[in-house]
Formats: sequence, structure tokens, C-alpha cells
Amino acid sequence: MSSLFSGMALSLASIGFLLNILAIYLIKGRQNKGKGINKMFLVLIFYTFLCSIMEILVVFSISRTTVANAFNDFVCRFYTLIMFIWGIIFTFYLLSNIAYNEGKKFKFEPAKLIAFIAIIIGVAVVAFMTPVEYSSGFNGQPYFITGRLWFLLSLSMIIGMLFSLIIIEVYKNKFKDIYVTPLVCIFIFYIIVQIFCLATNTLMSDKVAFYTIIVIILYLTMESQDSRLIDEFNTSKAEAILANKAKTEFLINMSHEIRTPMNTILGFGQSLLSDVNLSEEVARRDIKNISDAASTLNDLIDNILDIS
Repeated sequence: MSSLFSGMALSLASIGFLLNILAIYLIKGRQNKGKGINKMFLVLIFYTFLCSIMEILVVFSISRTTVANAFNDFVCRFYTLIMFIWGIIFTFYLLSNIAYNEGKKFKFEPAKLIAFIAIIIGVAVVAFMTPVEYSSGFNGQPYFITGRLWFLLSLSMIIGMLFSLIIIEVYKNKFKDIYVTPLVCIFIFYIIVQIFCLATNTLMSDKVAFYTIIVIILYLTMESQDSRLIDEFNTSKAEAILANKAKTEFLINMSHEIRTPMNTILGFGQSLLSDVNLSEEVARRDIKNISDAASTLNDLIDNILDIS
């Protein structure tokens, strides 16, 4: 029994961390009236939770039997499949963050959805055709997945992490360095560990713990609702400053544009009133200038009213 719980320890700890993160994330989101909540991050949390449950089921089913059977093989193959799908969901999460930082809404395009389904089917076929082998525990019983299926899982995780690093590098201007640096470091560290395990045939069974660490890092960096609210506040502040600057420039320009025809009207009006020996030709000229200035002023006022 103690060996059973020791095999489940990290998976159980992962479930505890994920439930806490989910609760805090939703409570903060509710307090902020839904602002700062990323639905793809919620999907990632729920799916990591599912992976934790599945890892516990794998350890439990293997530990309860002395000889591997068809049920154990199915559970292990299904575990390999859902662990691979986690990488695809994480890729979509990164793409949704890129869309968010560009001020766009992330959508599942038909081409992406078809590619997603095709990849899952392909991996499912490979996983369910690959023979399942088990490592032996201290008492000679099956302990965890090993052999080609474990190699397939580890290799797929390395490829998924490399692909995520490529996305981060290509779109690095869409992420803040303070957010992606911890993520990149943990990815590089885990890739090195996985390559070492593959090279030395060393078993590393607690893969969900790594996924949970990634979720925790995301929660503290990219998905920090406090940071998102601060970013939105800074963006709104910058937009307000630009709007205020544009308003000031507009008023300065309008002041100049309005004063010019007004001065023309006043100037020629005073000239007409003060000139004792006013000829008809001069009067017509000044009146025409007053009429043109009044027409210009009228157009300016109409434009101002249209803008407002």
C-alpha cells in the first residue's frame, strides 16, 4: 500500500495544486467581472487534471495485478494518447495568447481542427499498435510503462516542447521576456532530462508533475490576472494620453481655423462702418470677403458638429 501511494504521490500533489489554481483563478476572475480570464488556460487546467487522474489510474491498475493484462495495456495506451494531446492543447494555448496580445479573438479554424483530429487519430493508431512493456518493481510486479511505448511518449513530449519553443521564438515580440523566460528554462531543462533518460534507458514516470509545473508557471506569469489588469490599465492610460493629446491638437488647430475667418469678418465689418467715403466697389469687395469668411466659418462649425 505504501509503494502504491508513493507511486501516486506526485499525481495527487498535482491534483491539489491544480484545484487550488483553478479556484483562485475563477474567484479572481469573478471579482474582476470576467476580465483577464483565458478560456484556453481553463481548458489546459482541466486537461492537466484529467492527465493526473489518468496517471493515478495507470499506477493503480498496474500495481493491483501481478501479471499485465489487456485492461492494463489499454489504460497505458490511452494514457500515452492523452499525454500527447496535452502538447497539442498547449500549442493552441500559445496561439490563443498570441491572438490576445494582437487584440484579436482566437478561433478554431476548420483547417486547424482537421489537422488536430488527424494528428490525434495518427497518434492513437501508433499508440494502440505499439507493444506495451512494463518495468518491474522491488517485488517483481509490473511497476510502470517502459519499452517502445514509453519511448514514443517521451519522444513526443520532446518534439512537442521543441515545437513550443519554436513558436515562442518566432512570436517572441508578442510575449514579455519576464513571462516566457521561466517557461523556456523549464522546457530546456526537461528536454535535457528526457534526452538523458532516453540515452541511458532511465525510467522517468511522473510526467504529469512536469505539466503541472508548467501550469503553475503560466498562472504566475502569463495568466496572472493582476498583471493582466495592470497591462489593461497601462494600455487604457496610454490610449487616454493619446486621445487627450489629439484633443489638444484639434482644439489648437480649430482655434486657429476659427479665428482667421472671424478676424476677417470683424476686420472688414469695422472697415465698412468706419469708412465715411465708402464707394460701392469697395463695399462690394469687403462684403464679398465677409461672405467668404462666414461661409468658411460655417463649414468649420458643421465639421465640428459632425465630429462631436
